Amino acid sequence: MSLFSWLASRQSQARTRRSRQRGPASIQLRLEQLEDRLTPSVSFDPSSGILVIQTNSQNSNDSVSITAAGANSDGSTGVTVTSNITNNQPTTYGSSTAPVTQILLDLKDGNDTVQIADLPAVKFAIGEGNGNDTILIGKNAGADIIAGSGVYNIRVGDGPAGPTTGGRNLFVTIGYTYTALPAFGAITFGQQIGNNNSNSIELDNQASNRNEVFIAGDGNNQIIMGNGFDDEVFIYGNGSNSVSVGDGGSAFVQITGNGNNSVSVGNGDFDSVTVSGSGNNSVTAGNGFDPIIQITGDGNNFASVGNGQSGSISVSGNGNNTIHGGPNFSNVVYLTGSGHNYIAVGSETFVEVNGVFPVTTGFYGDTFVQFG
Repeated sequence: MSLFSWLASRQSQARTRRSRQRGPASIQLRLEQLEDRLTPSVSFDPSSGILVIQTNSQNSNDSVSITAAGANSDGSTGVTVTSNITNNQPTTYGSSTAPVTQILLDLKDGNDTVQIADLPAVKFAIGEGNGNDTILIGKNAGADIIAGSGVYNIRVGDGPAGPTTGGRNLFVTIGYTYTALPAFGAITFGQQIGNNNSNSIELDNQASNRNEVFIAGDGNNQIIMGNGFDDEVFIYGNGSNSVSVGDGGSAFVQITGNGNNSVSVGNGDFDSVTVSGSGNNSVTAGNGFDPIIQITGDGNNFASVGNGQSGSISVSGNGNNTIHGGPNFSNVVYLTGSGHNYIAVGSETFVEVNGVFPVTTGFYGDTFVQFG
């Protein structure tokens, strides 16, 4: 064999080995299912002044920070948004000629954090789904907050002076679904789903505001209202709730459920508290004019009105109740039930116990009445 033939044979063998060793790769193609995703959306309409911020996932843990931009610190010359929804890049919307007047946050489920600086020129609507959320809002032109089932820590500063369109300044609802209305920069509540967690709500409102809180569920909630006028609190559920209302006047608190509730209203006029259920409740009214306390249920309840005029306490149920009325002659006390009760009132207070009208200190059935 010649050298040329031998080299040609070796090259042919080498090509054959390389072909056997490497060969074509075996490739299998498959489709991988991705999680459901929503397209993140941040949009601003200069003609309406509405800024809409919508989350990028149904269950993401979102953070949103909003501060004033431009020459004015009240938001009237623009706002700056920093959020994971905008890739954590501070982005400014609005200007002095086309300001942001209304902001909608549609954050859905997840554990979210919202921090909004004092922006008294801007109104807010915030929708939260099911998650453990913190919402901190400074001074504002009005705020609506609707949240589902989770643990919520909500703090809202002063709203505008005087009622906004719709007759309220701050509106907080927990235990409901919501629907976002981007075209209007608003939200509306939907189905009641309940919330059995313990939530904290504080509305630091000024005297001319009107504010509302609705809670559905069995959690132990703490609610602190400021000095707004005509504030309303509605709680439906069996949790043990604490409600404190300031001196604005005409407050209305209604609790329906079997928890052990504590309610305190300040020195405003025409305050009203109604509690229905078998828990052991404590209700205290200050020195305002014509406070009304109504308790229905078989718990052991405590009710007290201060030194204002025309106070009224009505207790109906078979628990052992304690009632304190101020010294004013125009106060009235009505008690119906078979419990062992104690009533201490001023000397001129009108008292009725199971159809009997005491006029001197002493026992009237199982109820002891003390005048003076």
